[in-house]
Amino acid sequence: MSTSEKLSILKRKRTMLRAAITKLSTKLNDPNSRQADIEFNTERLQIKLNELSLADDEIHDFLNDQEYSEDITECEKYSENAHLLLFNSKKKANTSVAILPCRRIGSLPTSETYITLHRQMLR
Repeated sequence: MSTSEKLSILKRKRTMLRAAITKLSTKLNDPNSRQADIEFNTERLQIKLNELSLADDEIHDFLNDQEYSEDITECEKYSENAHLLLFNSKKKANTSVAILPCRRIGSLPTSETYITLHRQMLR
């Protein structure tokens, strides 16, 4: 297999990974996402970002200095945006879990407890 064929295959792989990252980004930006969906898609995004980084490194091995310089700039922008989304998604996943105040064993939370908790979360 020639160098140009290998490079072409790697670029197609990178395109597929970027498409997967874009789809995950759309899912993570959905305001109606459930906690479990956010956690699952955040984990998948991390995996895809790792795969993308490896693919980028393989592609860079085939590029001359000029092509490398142009490609690395594009990769950095893409990676930064994806990592920012990853950071925000992890933060969102960690803060959207409601923790009820501690109660003695056997005591059930009242509706007032839930209302108070809801008000605290809105602050």
